[in-house]
Amino acid sequence: MLSQCLSQVSVSIFVIALVMGATLFAPAGRSCGYHDPSQVAAGILNLIYPKALYVQTAAWQAKQAGVLPKRETGSRDLFAYQRMAARLQDLSEKLGQASPDAAKPRFAAVLIDSLLWARFVPVETGYQIQVHAKGPEPGDVVIVTHGDVIRELADGSLDAARAEKLGLMRYYGPGPEQQAVRSLFADAIMQSASNM
Repeated sequence: MLSQCLSQVSVSIFVIALVMGATLFAPAGRSCGYHDPSQVAAGILNLIYPKALYVQTAAWQAKQAGVLPKRETGSRDLFAYQRMAARLQDLSEKLGQASPDAAKPRFAAVLIDSLLWARFVPVETGYQIQVHAKGPEPGDVVIVTHGDVIRELADGSLDAARAEKLGLMRYYGPGPEQQAVRSLFADAIMQSASNM
């Protein structure tokens, strides 16, 4: 009798643990819109950086107008992160070669479509990039942009001034530091164009 009770208790404990485990480790895709962690993060981003979410709309409009390429959505791309990290590295190298004698500003960029943060830290040879950073460090200028904009900037198909004018890049931070980052992008694009 006691052994039968113990076996029922152990089966009950196993079932409860299984249900709790399934609940705790359920994929994020099953959460509702009110509790989706990426939606919460985007909302917080928009509170910290006002109108940051406008970049998503600007990217959609730019795709409709043919400024940004339309990309197929649907199936999950297993190598999207690696490709974006490579594009960010390309952009970092391009920025590092611009104005070699000038003091380079520190800045961080967040991609509104994936909420991926990258920090661009000046080093003696240009820029060191930290992809998948936790966020900006104190004193960093913050750029809110889109992954497709990074691709086009890295390829030289789009310049940062036009991207900002179209709402595809938004800068946050003190005015002089923002201007230093804008100048850095302008110099990188000019140098890239003269090398072509």
